[in-house]
Amino acid sequence: MDKIAFHSDFVPYHLALPIQTVLVSLPAVAASTATWAAPPLLPGMPTRLSYSVTGQQLSGAANAYAHNLGYVPLVMVAYAGNVIVAGRIAQSFGAGRRMISVYATTSHVVLNWCGYSSSVDLPAISITVQVLVFRTPAADPAKALFSGNPSGFQIGRGKIESTGSYLRYRSAGETSTDFDLARTVGLGNGGVRISTGGDVMQDDFYSGSFAGGPFIPVGT
Repeated sequence: MDKIAFHSDFVPYHLALPIQTVLVSLPAVAASTATWAAPPLLPGMPTRLSYSVTGQQLSGAANAYAHNLGYVPLVMVAYAGNVIVAGRIAQSFGAGRRMISVYATTSHVVLNWCGYSSSVDLPAISITVQVLVFRTPAADPAKALFSGNPSGFQIGRGKIESTGSYLRYRSAGETSTDFDLARTVGLGNGGVRISTGGDVMQDDFYSGSFAGGPFIPVGT
């Protein structure tokens, strides 16, 4: 296997649909302050212990795009020039944060979100994302193992076709999206730092020195 440089069963990142640019709206997370008090040992005695918790956590999912392929495809969603990695910080407001991640169903590309408010609301936001949906390669028994003509070629019984649009490495100067090649999340002191495409985001609690890893520019 180490002698094989190319095979039609390798994932070719063939776009099933044109790249979609969509606006996704995410709801507000209301401020909250909850106070807990331990009951007194006996009636009439003072409260033994009390404390307040500021803020709350809410999560949800927002449909980004309806692909309607009938199966769960490989998908990528780019935001602010970077492919979204799980837990990417999409919003910071005071002590509040919102993280996002991506998954797909048989019909939709979905943004999963988790928001944290503080003593003030985490506002609703709308973000613009680029959605890439890749087809799952499947051999067509009616096609030859390899065939071609001056207008194009196909191999693997249609698994790879030159007429398709594929994800590829982008050279300097081309419009691109950064694709990470290594770990993107660092944890420390109960906080998180996200490094994606050279952009670094962290919450107020993080303490550490995670610097992120390499990445490459990709596009179609």
